[in-house]
Amino acid sequence: MSSVPGLSERVTFGRVEVLPGPNGGRYPWSHTLTVGGPSPIVIDPGMTFDPTRFDLDAARIAVVVNSHCHEDHEGGNYHFPNARGGRPLHPIAGRLLEGDGLRS
Repeated sequence: MSSVPGLSERVTFGRVEVLPGPNGGRYPWSHTLTVGGPSPIVIDPGMTFDPTRFDLDAARIAVVVNSHCHEDHEGGNYHFPNARGGRPLHPIAGRLLEGDGLRS
């Protein structure tokens, strides 16, 4: 997936927000998505993600979703101690994480 040229500010699509990462979201940074609602979701909080940069109340986030297990997509999971998830959705990747772990 290519980065969105010029994405430097939040972009909102209904309840979904794109929180832009530095450097166009290119590695080692990434863009992060949030889905608002009664159980807010954060998708792919990378290792450089800072919830305070976007006035995001990390304690309110109910679920963290990682599209895959690379540090630029899961490195910021620790910001959300109250959230469920934080594991990749792909079943094979999930089984690997339960074993010896998956290395980048």
